[in-house]
Amino acid sequence: RKGRGGGEEEEDERTRIGRLPDVQLEKSLEEQAAEDPRRELRINAETMMETMRAQGIRCGEGEGEEDPLAVWGSCTFSMTVAEARDLEASGRVVCDPSAFPPAFYTSLAALTTKHVAYYSDRRVQALAEIGKPEQTIHLRSMLEECMKRCMGLLQDLLASPKEVSEKSTSEEVQEYEKWAYQKDRYQGKLESAEISLKQLEHAPQIDSEHQAFIEKVRRDFKGYGFKDEDHVNRVLATSLNELSSSVCQTQKGYFMVGGAEGVSNQLCGKTERPLTFLTAAGIDFCTDLSTVVEGSKYFTVSAKWEATQPLRGKFEDWKGPREKTDFYERVKNLYKCIFTAAEVQGVTHPCVLPMGLGVFLDNVPEKCRDEVKRCYFRAQVELLQEKDWGFAVYVLNAGPPCLVSLAKKVVEETAGTAGEGLRCPIVVHSRDVKFIAVSLASMGYSAAYLNPSDAIAVLQGLIGYFWEVGKGSCYVGEEDFVATSTAILSRTNISDLHTDSSRVLSA
Repeated sequence: RKGRGGGEEEEDERTRIGRLPDVQLEKSLEEQAAEDPRRELRINAETMMETMRAQGIRCGEGEGEEDPLAVWGSCTFSMTVAEARDLEASGRVVCDPSAFPPAFYTSLAALTTKHVAYYSDRRVQALAEIGKPEQTIHLRSMLEECMKRCMGLLQDLLASPKEVSEKSTSEEVQEYEKWAYQKDRYQGKLESAEISLKQLEHAPQIDSEHQAFIEKVRRDFKGYGFKDEDHVNRVLATSLNELSSSVCQTQKGYFMVGGAEGVSNQLCGKTERPLTFLTAAGIDFCTDLSTVVEGSKYFTVSAKWEATQPLRGKFEDWKGPREKTDFYERVKNLYKCIFTAAEVQGVTHPCVLPMGLGVFLDNVPEKCRDEVKRCYFRAQVELLQEKDWGFAVYVLNAGPPCLVSLAKKVVEETAGTAGEGLRCPIVVHSRDVKFIAVSLASMGYSAAYLNPSDAIAVLQGLIGYFWEVGKGSCYVGEEDFVATSTAILSRTNISDLHTDSSRVLSA
């Protein structure tokens, strides 16, 4: 692993999105496989200790330090370089052609994977507007507003600090953890906004490159897969964040850990068959900049909301039936991409998580949340009625018990108590999706695992985010997924998945 060139400006560009760990190979997987296809890649407790010691981290050597076997287990995960090459080569991207013609996707991805921080900062700007002087002024204003709001919220938190000790009750510990999480979150947003403001002065060259690309797309819209001028103009009027919910990234792979006999996340051997990893983005009502764009399309603004207040109180209700329908159709088109990706990979046992129903709901008005959840569940059920995707069973983790009840209710309302019209059974549950998928693959089934993500992964190739360095609120579902699997093989600098036109398909 190493940086993208060592220059200070390049390092700052990476820093702007949180010092994400970079990955580069000295030789491509194809070259390594040609030299020695049977060379073994091994991970076990011994190799983990060697890696940690090389980084100056003590492990299993002194009094009070955990036994490495108790941490990682006694198993070894191994595969050959040739197997790693084949897993990378299995990667595909499936796009909704009405939003993202494949030819346009690969050309855009050539820019977004090259200038990662630039496009991350502008992921809520309309593509046609990126690089224009007025957008830079607007971005600066929004970043300053974000800083002001985060500073106010941080001051409120720090004015009422929480503490814990050995005598603290479980309720007090939970209150402290909630307080610490919010503090870390607002500090992270504040730091990110500060860095982004500093980097605005380095943007003019990329501004020109982007605008030249947009003009080329407009001139040769048919060459980029658009039907007509209305089609290209409609897509160019949307943002990366909006477009990210029209894509599913998929690749064969293995989890390196299992969950048998109540022991979670200890190393295990390869499953009998590889799994299929599906990565897709729900609609983001969580991050500030995205909420302003997405929320304004579907919800009315509360007359009581002020700019210094959290965005959670900004929106009040659905704008109307048309906006509610538009939201549902968008969600359904996203799941069509996901199901198409699973079909392409020959999946029979998809195991899916409740995408879009976690932190992405943060700023959805309370009175609209139930309908948003219903949209996500109903879209899946209707697609399972409309076509045989090759699934033997659909394994849906709906989330906590309250969402399990809602999902079952939506299934009954849509397909009836007997599942009329469903092309396969639906199992609604709240168990660990990763370990269910691993168990099914161990039994020889073609299982899939859905990784809920966002634009940085599906449009910029940075799957896993802080997978190697994240802590606390920066180590969540996607980090765990990539840190414990071979999914890193679809990351920019290892794979050309996002820019190879032969690997980008239409749903």
